[in-house]
Amino acid sequence: MAFRADESANNGFKEVRNYLISKNIEASERMRSELKLIEIIDKYGPVVSAYPSWHPLVVHHNDRFPATVPSADCGYKGLDHTRYFVNAFISCPYRDP
Repeated sequence: MAFRADESANNGFKEVRNYLISKNIEASERMRSELKLIEIIDKYGPVVSAYPSWHPLVVHHNDRFPATVPSADCGYKGLDHTRYFVNAFISCPYRDP
């Protein structure tokens, strides 16, 4: 079902692009930001909504309540407005942790 994987990756890209890149900036800056996002996806993999509980980014958690997204339960403090990629995540907190 490769066509579904491509569709999912494309939808994930659009969602993250619309979430992280403001429409209230100059077109040149928006394009530069979009190219950087494409670089991130090329390096860290497509956008995902969560991870399997054994994934290295969420492995440090309480086994009785497995984590599927990075959080304080996995050792990350101060995450906010976070978007996930196969092998990384971007968080845009409003304040320092």
